[in-house]
Amino acid sequence: MWIRGIVNGVDSEHFQPDKKITRAEFAVLLNRYLDIQCAEENMKNPFKDIYADDWYYEDLIKLNSVNIMNGVSKDEIYPNGYLERQDMVILFVKAYINYFGAEDITSDLYSEVKFKDEHEISDYAKQYIEIARNIGIIECNDKNKEFKPRSYVKRDEAIKMMYEFVINTLHLKYLE
Repeated sequence: MWIRGIVNGVDSEHFQPDKKITRAEFAVLLNRYLDIQCAEENMKNPFKDIYADDWYYEDLIKLNSVNIMNGVSKDEIYPNGYLERQDMVILFVKAYINYFGAEDITSDLYSEVKFKDEHEISDYAKQYIEIARNIGIIECNDKNKEFKPRSYVKRDEAIKMMYEFVINTLHLKYLE
């Protein structure tokens, strides 16, 4: 994924796998793979906490324009906030459904979440987490069958899940 330009280090010599990833960093990572193209008129910024000269601006706006990444409120997207595992999974599933046109996935694959810590998963995230598990882009976080939904995502985790996402969507990306 590094060779394809999807993944970069924090500088030319360091990757920092244990560093927590921000919403902006993840948006850039995800859009490097999706390569969403938007007409200029669709590049509207509804958020008061990002600006056109921010290095992540275009990626956040593109993901928002196709309903993959929404704000944390009506007018804030919180770009420098750390990303929780459950929210990262939502972004992957929304990309799978919205970008690749797999609308029927929700009814075909949804079933009960069966993680030991499922009671910690926010209600808004449960269906997305189960879909992601069923399509193979997530698994239990550890041998105790825990998902750890409220844990912040580290760079190495994001890359591993991004790899699983790429493997499970590559055939969709290049269908005619």
